[in-house]
Amino acid sequence: MAELWKLKSMRILLLMAMFGSFNGYAILTWSPAFFIRLHGLTAAELAPRIGVATATGLFLGNIMAGRISDVLGARDLRWYMRVSGFGSILAVPFLFVFLFSNNVYAALAGLGATQLLLTTFMPPLFTISLTLAPVRLRATTSMMMGMALYVVGLSFGPLIIGMLNDWLTPAEGITAVRHSLLIVAATLTLCGLLSLLANRWIVADAQAATATRQMT
Repeated sequence: MAELWKLKSMRILLLMAMFGSFNGYAILTWSPAFFIRLHGLTAAELAPRIGVATATGLFLGNIMAGRISDVLGARDLRWYMRVSGFGSILAVPFLFVFLFSNNVYAALAGLGATQLLLTTFMPPLFTISLTLAPVRLRATTSMMMGMALYVVGLSFGPLIIGMLNDWLTPAEGITAVRHSLLIVAATLTLCGLLSLLANRWIVADAQAATATRQMT
């Protein structure tokens, strides 16, 4: 792990994984409460609608990100992180549609588009991290990224939104969940900027990794 930590781009990728999963789990956990409280849907009414919006967005987002980044990344490795970065940043306007539209179907469409774009960080993240890692450390690299995604993101994403919700509820009532989720706009932007920042070192780190493999 200390050897992986020496790679500047790997440090950025770990941070990117934390913020990216924070976004995903925060929205995934709290979007049902959002629609029930602010759009007046029952659980039975909401389940099929939010299931289609979320599953479609996540499914298509991963497929599109993987395909687009592979095609463009064949020309320039940095396109992997550009796909990730631009996807996260472009998700922000759709997040506002999801949070502030008064029409339930527009809000569901905004949710689906947000999920599609925010998940674009996943395929590039694993592709680049395993490209940079020495062969003998690829399983360790996957473990590190998995911990960043599932331990940090899953633990703190829903928790922080819940704490903000509790803090805002006395003053804002049911709209507290909307303003609690606004923090995701900041973390989406941060995830996107981290993705683009990683490109400062990715090419050099990838060349060093290739040279090390050839030597061994």
